[in-house]
Amino acid sequence: MACGVGPGTGDGLEEHCPRTSPSFLEDVDAAINRVVARHPELFDLDNKAGAGGYFVRDIDEFYRLVVQEIADGSHLCAMVDADLEIAVKRNNASSDQYKLMWSSGYLRRGDSSYRATCVPAWF
Repeated sequence: MACGVGPGTGDGLEEHCPRTSPSFLEDVDAAINRVVARHPELFDLDNKAGAGGYFVRDIDEFYRLVVQEIADGSHLCAMVDADLEIAVKRNNASSDQYKLMWSSGYLRRGDSSYRATCVPAWF
């Protein structure tokens, strides 16, 4: 996890985390783009499902680098949760959830990666 604002007070339950509208989608997509550009060895760039939907060769390293890029490039807090979603927040008022991969191992990009917004932030 990369964060500087401390833990949130939310519980992360579905009733407090509806799918509304993403707050950090551009930041998350930009972080993914930086990881692809800086670490092409993590992806099969010739094997993709949709625009930018590359096959991921090293899932753990991909997630680690995306969290790092979100923190470094956007100055946001980020972490990977137990469901392999990226949680992102600027403060403890709310946090967004993003599912960055399809079960087939390909990157999930754009609006389909956004899952929910938790109020207040759960992490």
